[in-house]
This record gives sequence, structure tokens and C-alpha cells, in this order.
Amino acid sequence: MGYSLRYGGSQSFRHENIFVKLIGILMKMTDAPSTPIFDIYSAPGHLIRRAQQILVSLFLEQTGGVITPIQFGVLAVLESQGELDQITLAQRLALDASTSGSALERVEKKGWIARRVHDQDKRRRLVSLTDEGRALLLALRDDAEAVQHRLLDSLDPKERAIFMRLLTKVVNHNNDVSRAPLRIE
Repeated sequence: MGYSLRYGGSQSFRHENIFVKLIGILMKMTDAPSTPIFDIYSAPGHLIRRAQQILVSLFLEQTGGVITPIQFGVLAVLESQGELDQITLAQRLALDASTSGSALERVEKKGWIARRVHDQDKRRRLVSLTDEGRALLLALRDDAEAVQHRLLDSLDPKERAIFMRLLTKVVNHNNDVSRAPLRIE
């Protein structure tokens, strides 16, 4: 069912129900108290992004800006798992190809990792931790742990355990929809 408006003399414009609905919504908006259409500040995605921003700031402050959390993760995975090909390393950190490529380039330039071509498969590049990288990881281990504690300082031990259990559950449940899912095996 449509509605007609007469505009000057014989000209007629037909408006469908959407026009009437839009007018109704606009009228209600002017009468209603000012409430946001979407409360971004209580949205889990926004809060998780903010927590990540805060973590990066704390990490850079604690480590003197020597290394980023992603670069530290590269060193930590290589230390615990040994030499890995670049794709496997990226999967173990849940990094996309672009992020892992730039991170590896930076840590290689700093001398913390070494890359070489795989002996049997020339398309693969293997990544290993250097002695300098291992020394840096050891030197910054306590700083990295302190950052994790500082991030959750506002929670008592019981709340921390609950928070970590629930955050792990959310991340694990949604891992496969990530642009770069975590692959540990």
C-alpha cells in the first residue's frame, strides 16, 4: 500500500511504506531520550581491542621499547619448539602472513633469529633462534611476566583465574573464524 503526495499542481509522488516508517522513526528519535544506537563502550570486541592496546603499551614501557609483544612471541616459540618453518611459526603464533613476514624481517635484522632455506624443499624457509635472541628472551622474561600481571592487577587471584578461563573459552570457541587461526599441532 502506498501514499501519494501532491506537489505543485498536477505532479504526484508515490512513497512506499518505508517513507512512513522512516518518518515514524525520526519522530520517535526526537521525543526519546538520547541513547546510543549501539553502545560501543560495553561491546566485548571493543573492550578486547582496548585490552590489547593497553597490553602493548605496558609491554613497550616495561621492556623499554626494545621489542614488541609479537617479536617476543616469535622468540619464545622458537626457544620452546626449536627451528620451525615460517608458515608453522606463524600458525603457532596465530599470525597472518603479512604480520609474520614483517615481524621476522625485523627480528632477523636485529640478529635475534636466523633464516635459511630448507635442505629438501627450497620453497620453505626455516627460522631458528640465535644466541643473541636467546639472551634477550632470558633478559626480558621477568619483564614479560610482569606485564601480564600488571594487565590483570585490578583482579584478585580468583577473578584472574575466572577471567583467564572464560577468555580462553571465547578464544578457543572462535579460533577457526580468525583470519589467522592458532595451529599448535
